[in-house]
Amino acid sequence: RRGMRRAHRRRVRTHVTVHKLERQVITSLANIKKYTVEMGGGLDFDKTGRLERIQVQRGTTASVDLPPDFEVQYHTHPAPRGRRAPLASPEDVLALLHDPAQQAELVVRPGATDILVKSPSIGALSKRPATRVFSELDGAYTRSQRAPTPALADRRWYDELRKFGLSVETNRNTGPLRIPHVRPVEPSRRARGARWA
Repeated sequence: RRGMRRAHRRRVRTHVTVHKLERQVITSLANIKKYTVEMGGGLDFDKTGRLERIQVQRGTTASVDLPPDFEVQYHTHPAPRGRRAPLASPEDVLALLHDPAQQAELVVRPGATDILVKSPSIGALSKRPATRVFSELDGAYTRSQRAPTPALADRRWYDELRKFGLSVETNRNTGPLRIPHVRPVEPSRRARGARWA
């Protein structure tokens, strides 16, 4: 048919959601008493923004190697005996900045989840040498920890991360978890006839 063609715009989803029961799977990993090992993994979302797959991997007392092919990665920060769980560290932030496939990082602590999301302006920072970026992050973290109270130190650290171009939110571990500014990505389909080995 001749005439003007109307362009159909497909709305691009700009957030993903971890529903309440699925979130309990993740938060329970951080709430196990006397368990001092970090756990982590990846969260994979379908095109509608619903959680499609959770991967769980055991780490060590201070780190966990995370999968590279998920939109959102998470890891726990268990509370050391008698102390509160630490916030996202400079190493956590650096890992997020230098992984091009990863759009967000969740740091799951007893009682709260910290959501760190890359902003569009973060590209230039992620291209700089990792040693220089880490030095700047570590300096900002050290400055923030000189605050007179732990709550103020937390606030100052996350204000510093916002200056680096990250979106930072803290969310209580109840109800569904909405992760803003994350676009679900599906891998390209395998060629026809290809089979799993």
